[in-house]
Amino acid sequence: MVSFIISDDEFGDITVKPDSMAARYIFRVKSGRIIATIPSRAKEKELIAVLEEKRADIRKLWLRRRDDCLSVGDVIETRCFTIIINSHSGKNILYNLKDGALYVLFPVSADISDEIIQNKLKTGIMSFIRRSSEVYLKERLDNISSTLKLNYRGFSVSYGRSRLGKCDVNRNITLSCYLMFYPQQLIDYVVMHELAHLTEMNHSEDFHRLCNSYCGGNEKSLQSQLRTFPRPI
Repeated sequence: MVSFIISDDEFGDITVKPDSMAARYIFRVKSGRIIATIPSRAKEKELIAVLEEKRADIRKLWLRRRDDCLSVGDVIETRCFTIIINSHSGKNILYNLKDGALYVLFPVSADISDEIIQNKLKTGIMSFIRRSSEVYLKERLDNISSTLKLNYRGFSVSYGRSRLGKCDVNRNITLSCYLMFYPQQLIDYVVMHELAHLTEMNHSEDFHRLCNSYCGGNEKSLQSQLRTFPRPI
């Protein structure tokens, strides 16, 4: 099926992809543009109607993606240091971690909104985040597991963006370095969630009762906060 573009006053150009396998309308954001996958026989008039119906939800996706774009002047807090993005007259992106801050110097002559440059910026920043997370997250895991009198086998750090934690059948726990952008109570919630899997390896009622007890009765509230927290990168 041939893709085409429609224009929207709020979202700009929207790429529309008819798909013979699609049973419903799906909207996502990629490279700063909204992509709409639609059933192959859908009419443009129907698409416009669905767009209006789902505008509020699409706006949330759109704003989340726009907030994900790094800019000169940004100041981003992490659990171990503050990220400060400034410009300089050089030709390369420079990184300097000192006195509790990661200073990122961006060439004034380059286009910081370019997708390739954004990815390069984020990759550089995340390399520092990962190193700090290996110590910080391990300390939180050890502290909470000791308090709960639980023993895990191994620990590792991942780059998972949507899956922030994992506990496998061998009692190994993995935590995402992206947790470093979250407040401590949400990091601790993810840790307690994975520790609960040492006893219950599924998401049964027994699991949630156990996890809720670890969380002091606040599992649902913490889960809701985690889902809606605006991660900056």
